[in-house]
Amino acid sequence: MSTEGFLVLHSLEEDPASGEVKFYMELSNDMLVKLTVYDEANTMQRVIKDELLTQGGNIIPFDTTQLENGTYYYEAKTDVQKTSKKFEIKN
Repeated sequence: MSTEGFLVLHSLEEDPASGEVKFYMELSNDMLVKLTVYDEANTMQRVIKDELLTQGGNIIPFDTTQLENGTYYYEAKTDVQKTSKKFEIKN
């Protein structure tokens, strides 16, 4: 199986999250990635990144104070994959 077009989305180092967090993902090659945050009702709250990212590790900062405290999901989407992780915000 080819890993072309796939990524690995890592869990946050700090959960519950507060202040600035760093989303980390590893890409098998350069690819267009859309990173979004959804609430528990599956309503999109923020598009954090929607651009071409480079192969290897990518760190994307996000200020959690832009959202209310609560449970959220962050999702990374490419042409061939969609993956998400749950996290809590407590500021």
